[in-house]
Amino acid sequence: MARVVVGRVGTTVNVDTGVCVKTGRPTTQQVTLRGSTTPGWVDFLVIFSFLSWLVATSGSSRRYRIDVPFLHEVHDRWRRRNRLAWLIGGGGFVLAVISIASGKELAGLFLGMAAAGLALGVANALIDNVGVRQNRAGELVLTRVHQAAADAITDANVTLG
Repeated sequence: MARVVVGRVGTTVNVDTGVCVKTGRPTTQQVTLRGSTTPGWVDFLVIFSFLSWLVATSGSSRRYRIDVPFLHEVHDRWRRRNRLAWLIGGGGFVLAVISIASGKELAGLFLGMAAAGLALGVANALIDNVGVRQNRAGELVLTRVHQAAADAITDANVTLG
């Protein structure tokens, strides 16, 4: 999977290449990715102090909106599996707490279920979705992009929003 710069942080970016960012297949379908991102150095602060990480994250977080060509079947599959991962992980955690509170010895099983939900969520994100990061120059970078889509974005010279 490839990485490609699509625009500046804090802007609305429209990537209109007609190539699905995840599969590399031609498409007219679009998905809007919304969220926020922080500079990479902020993540290292969690090693020293959770409070310092929290303050730095809230102070340096920048919002983004990126419209990308994305096959709806792939995006919908990611959403379904994401819900399932949350259900399995959250359910396992809740059942582990209930098991501990009631004195039953099934907490380990339920914590394993919670870990399985977490693993499913991480695997799902890696397989069926793209990532959005901020580089040192303050640009938005799409990660886990199909090489054909990355080449199309680079060739189209996507203008910054």
